[in-house]
Amino acid sequence: MVGMIDDAELSKALETGAGFKPAIRSVDYKSVQDELVFGTQWGNLTFARKDVPIFRDVPATRMKDVYVSEAGIHIDDLDLDVNSAGLLEAIFRELGNSLASSY
Repeated sequence: MVGMIDDAELSKALETGAGFKPAIRSVDYKSVQDELVFGTQWGNLTFARKDVPIFRDVPATRMKDVYVSEAGIHIDDLDLDVNSAGLLEAIFRELGNSLASSY
């Protein structure tokens, strides 16, 4: 069979994965401000929901269900699963593009 791994490979992968720390450690949705607050190792980063690409089309009423796991940011009922490092990269790429086009 293609793709089968043995117990030693699985153990090594799990051990390697245990060394990774998520880029976003907590998430809080502030409904009055329609903002997301991401807790990171550098401090809290606050963004308007409309400025976070993956959450733009998520109804505000569903944002109360957002949470962080070891793998990323989730909203279970929407089957939304976002890698936290990738999310930060996308946000800052958009910010950089926005700043570049304003000059």
